[in-house]
Amino acid sequence: MVISEELEARLQRYSESFTNDDVVRLHERTPQDWNRAGIEAMAKQLDDARVINSRGVLRFHGTGVDGHRASLSSIGLIADAWQRSVTAVGAAMEGVKSARGQVPGIITARTALMLEAAPVPGSVLFNIVPRGDALEEIEPDGDRPLADEWRERPLVDRASEKVVSLLTDMTHVELDATDQLAHALGDLGARVGASLSHLAGSIAKSGIALDSAWQEPEHETVRSRVTPEQARWISDFISQRKLYREEETVTGYLRTISFDDKWRIVLDDGKELRLDASDVPESVAKQQNLDNRVAMTVEITHSIRSDGGQSSAHKLLHVEPAPASAEESTES
Repeated sequence: MVISEELEARLQRYSESFTNDDVVRLHERTPQDWNRAGIEAMAKQLDDARVINSRGVLRFHGTGVDGHRASLSSIGLIADAWQRSVTAVGAAMEGVKSARGQVPGIITARTALMLEAAPVPGSVLFNIVPRGDALEEIEPDGDRPLADEWRERPLVDRASEKVVSLLTDMTHVELDATDQLAHALGDLGARVGASLSHLAGSIAKSGIALDSAWQEPEHETVRSRVTPEQARWISDFISQRKLYREEETVTGYLRTISFDDKWRIVLDDGKELRLDASDVPESVAKQQNLDNRVAMTVEITHSIRSDGGQSSAHKLLHVEPAPASAEESTES
């Protein structure tokens, strides 16, 4: 899928505004990284580097920040969107990619972050740390693998690193790599698309630039920077590629058929859906009968409102008769 000319022009402007040196700076080690590596090496000699907590940094700056003060509501929206993105990516890594329903509690617990805040001249700095204990997750019985490479990394580390890396990829993508980027995001599922869109929208609306970093013991620090202008492009890119949408086939009974209003269907599990059927041809609609059991291909668009609430819109793409349910077959 080709992106729009307007989106392509904006990407071209971004590409001209950064150099390879900008990308290199995001990946090169800082004096703090070298110092951290030394401390971790000492801890590993004495016991285990994993006794040191992972930690991340969210630095808010730009026109939306006055000295080291910023709108509490704007900062809160971005922080909440960050947690949602980490949890969504963590869920995708554990195989939960659909945005329907809630993320399992065990995944939410494993990706939960805690806040340590401090003001820095010209910006506001949030230090974030995992809520859970890394060793309890990767060594639940206290048994350490013979080789460190056999030990799985904590989910919060893998998810946080991925969110930072995705932001870097999206802010430095070349035009000929947009399809590859969309495919990588699509593989993570609609929940990740909706969460990253919400994060980008929160940054764009606030006028606050976000620098982020994640430090995990014995791993390189990953960093990203997203300006409000870049965030608007990310939000539009996700929207144009429909990365917060997913298709699903459902079966149930038609309760309402309309040419100018939503259709209503009661699913086999008793839940009710209201569907936008504006793309269904009138000839197809006329073939349907109330209370018939049908199979529908539905496009679900997921979004996160500014108040943090989640919503889903359902659009009917295809409808066809469905065989009788097992219960109906038994009765007949």
